[in-house]
Amino acid sequence: MAENSSSEEQWPLSGVGDKLENVDFEEETAAVVIACGDFSPVHHGHIEMLNLAVARLERAGHVVVARLLSPSGDKAAAKKAKQFGHVHLRAPLRLHLCRLAVAKDEQIRVASWEATQTADVKPVEVASALHHEISHRFRDVIPRNNSVRIFMVCGADKQRAHKGLRPEHHEGLLVVPRSPADCLLENPNHMVFAADEPPEGGLGSLSSTKIRLAVQSGDRGYVRHFTAPGVADLLLLDACAREKGLAPEIIEDLEQLAVGAERTEGAWPMRKAVPWIEKAETGYDDGQPFAALVACGAFAPVHQGHLDMMRRARERLERAGYVVIGGWISPVNSEEAAKEAARTKQSIPSAKFRIHAAQLSVEGDDWIDVGTWQADVQGRIPGYTEVMASLKASVEERFYGSCQLHHVKVFLVGGPDTLGKKAVQQGILSDTTRGLVVAPRSEDDILMERTFEGVFSSDPSEQDAFVTMSSTQVRDFIRCGQVADASAAMAPAAARFVLYPTASEIMDMQADFELLGVAPLQGGELKQAQDRLKAVLRAWTGPKGTIGVDELGRVLQLLDPSWRPEELKLLQENCAIDGGGVSPEEFIDTIFKCYER
Repeated sequence: MAENSSSEEQWPLSGVGDKLENVDFEEETAAVVIACGDFSPVHHGHIEMLNLAVARLERAGHVVVARLLSPSGDKAAAKKAKQFGHVHLRAPLRLHLCRLAVAKDEQIRVASWEATQTADVKPVEVASALHHEISHRFRDVIPRNNSVRIFMVCGADKQRAHKGLRPEHHEGLLVVPRSPADCLLENPNHMVFAADEPPEGGLGSLSSTKIRLAVQSGDRGYVRHFTAPGVADLLLLDACAREKGLAPEIIEDLEQLAVGAERTEGAWPMRKAVPWIEKAETGYDDGQPFAALVACGAFAPVHQGHLDMMRRARERLERAGYVVIGGWISPVNSEEAAKEAARTKQSIPSAKFRIHAAQLSVEGDDWIDVGTWQADVQGRIPGYTEVMASLKASVEERFYGSCQLHHVKVFLVGGPDTLGKKAVQQGILSDTTRGLVVAPRSEDDILMERTFEGVFSSDPSEQDAFVTMSSTQVRDFIRCGQVADASAAMAPAAARFVLYPTASEIMDMQADFELLGVAPLQGGELKQAQDRLKAVLRAWTGPKGTIGVDELGRVLQLLDPSWRPEELKLLQENCAIDGGGVSPEEFIDTIFKCYER
């Protein structure tokens, strides 16, 4: 039978006629299952509901000939959005997302009839309209005095919204339980069936609200875990969002939904953790524990030994089955730094200086960041357990959805002396949500591992210099003018800042540079360095050569990862010449302006 294209758009039932012809109506009962809802947005839980409904009806002797998703109209969706205070996604986007969700499903289709109605439509009206469509379109296939049953599918908490269904008109209800007790709702005599069991794997408690919140909080891993790939790409504004042909209103709704995803980072920056959690949700099993690493100390300044310690800790925990989502360097506050200075009889730079140097040290690292919570505490010295609890709370707040699937454990990373401190023994090891990773300095330190207590020992460092390296030693290098040794001990960007500060940096933290004995470059020194660099670059490019703009950007970010895209763009614009290249002389002159007072 030829089908009207408009009718097929509203009720996609192509192929149903062939299935009906194979039904023995004397022995079997044909049925269609349809789930109504906002689907703002659609997720795996919605799809699983339909699959569970089909399984239950087939066990009851029904032959299911169609499975449909029916997004509600804008009037109903807008009313609900206003009632609960969330963003309203209009029908075009919700329909598009539903179609993406079932694009590779050969059984489930998306009906647009309800979504195109201007009035608020109740589930019983959807059932009636679908029944009428089937009876009319397949009147030559369905035997006289027989009919196709329409089963509305819903969660147990939505049963009341489906009241009014008429069993005498072959309209029934399939309830998907949220708990085993909901199975008692089944009443076959009134065409009410209950799926055999609640959805598994977190799908039973899944909701569109949780997906929206995950989008807005940046919990990309949770979104990808519980939605189809095409849906996730669109919600997260990835490449698919730029797909040609999308209606402007779809793009507008996506952008409105994404408001909040670009968050201002707090005391515990989470931007580097986002891709690791996203990767975890697509590459690991549910329940595999998350590990967040934190190292506390003066970090005056952060050196290569600290970074090596964090990387070795990560490797050890990954071998133990943890998914390491991030590591944080946590400089102590001024009160604790003063206590450390009194103990070592050496002055320590300010928290502002130590934090900035630490941030530069990890700028190019894809998983280690700097937390400022500990440094921000004033008037007292916070303990390790407080620091770890603050980090854990921030992870769970930002990635609430993912943390419902993965237990989060915070590990303090430190040397062998850390394990012996009374505060650690009494606080950290008494709580199963906290643990320790010891960076050994000798073979005997490896024996400190007690995994059953949450104490792990990382592998020894492959660099002997890292084992004995200390911030005190680095400060001595700086004060004694051992620039090469100090530079080798720090990350490139941090070494540039500490050893060769610009005029504005010296003005901003003058007391700290004076404490370290770092003086600004004098005019003669600047001129000599400037000329030497010009000569090197000119020898490289040739008498009339230029440096490619893209190549220049790559070199600068390799040398100093703290260069931001907008800074690189401004620099390139200031010294670019015809042809898109950069003159070595203009480039060096522009750079050295930063060092002029």
